[in-house]
Amino acid sequence: MKIKVAIIDSIGSHGSSHHYYLFAQAKGLIENKVDVTIFSNKKTYLSSLGKFKVENTFGDIFKTKAKLANAIYFVNGILKSFFKAKFSSHNFFHLHLFDFNILNFFACFFTIFFNVRLILTIHDINPFSKKTNLFLKRWILLFADKVIVHNEFSKKELIKDEINLKKISVVPHGNYLDFIKPKTNKIVAKKKFGLQNKKVILFFGMIKEEKGLDILIKSFYEVNQNNKDVVLLIAGKTYKSDIKKYTKIIDQLDLENSCVIHNKFIPEDALCDYYGCADVIVLPYKIIFQSGVLMMSSSFNVPVIVSDLEPFLDIIENQINGLVFKVNDVKSLAEKLIFSVNSTEKMNSYAKNNFEKIKNQYDWTKIGKLNKDVYLYFK
Repeated sequence: MKIKVAIIDSIGSHGSSHHYYLFAQAKGLIENKVDVTIFSNKKTYLSSLGKFKVENTFGDIFKTKAKLANAIYFVNGILKSFFKAKFSSHNFFHLHLFDFNILNFFACFFTIFFNVRLILTIHDINPFSKKTNLFLKRWILLFADKVIVHNEFSKKELIKDEINLKKISVVPHGNYLDFIKPKTNKIVAKKKFGLQNKKVILFFGMIKEEKGLDILIKSFYEVNQNNKDVVLLIAGKTYKSDIKKYTKIIDQLDLENSCVIHNKFIPEDALCDYYGCADVIVLPYKIIFQSGVLMMSSSFNVPVIVSDLEPFLDIIENQINGLVFKVNDVKSLAEKLIFSVNSTEKMNSYAKNNFEKIKNQYDWTKIGKLNKDVYLYFK
């Protein structure tokens, strides 16, 4: 059986670096002799630059914020993708899920009529911003022939839903080395942001309640008491959260002159500047299943501090390739921040170790082999 995979994903380049994941996954599969086509939106199609087969089946799905219109675009895009993929003899439909909602339910349900294998990569086992609809979740998992998660923690969480163990495969999240430009020279990058002669602690990515920015700000206060040359740079768009929650904490702690907030979507061409100016990147998350920001930071060879959540501990070893603090613990994080500010040489050595680790262990060609093995299960 020739393996032809349709990676079907409406999100693509919209609002995050998820398209890097799609292209990297496709690249790894192609290098393992798998025929791959990505079915996504118009923006993702334009950013592919002809390196991969990309079909613009979801059009301008995000051009409006109207929920009904988006739903119509989504269903139309799913059906268009399915018909095109089936017509061109794809025998695996591979979908990426971040939520168990009614639209994803219908997407999985429709595969019944196309006589193909349905593979799901589930990024967030439970959505953070709302309660999981267990009815929809169980049906979606039932429709799937195979479910891919990124680590053992996610697998254990999924098992709680009484899913057949044979359905679950663990395939790690890979690095971004093939899809990023070299980071901007630190002096140049800091000058762009007006942060010359400052140590920069960076919080990067979509701002959500579960990402613990409040913990970071409170911990930064301890750093600021003894070192006014350190700046906390917060870069990212709020998601179902109000930036005022965080500016209020900043004001209460009198940190206005030491915090810089870029509350906006950070475009792809600006990544090199943000990661270039960072002396350390902090991921103070309260819960996580996997982190693209960690992989991006590692790929840019920037020192990282992470909370002691199991998915992070799969990658980061304290004082080996990063620093680890106790989740939700302001004092613990403050200690790590102070260490990072005063130990530049050690932090850079941790970053180098981390870069080598993700380069060798999280290579997409190796991951492509693991993805291919999921398909080969049905041969």
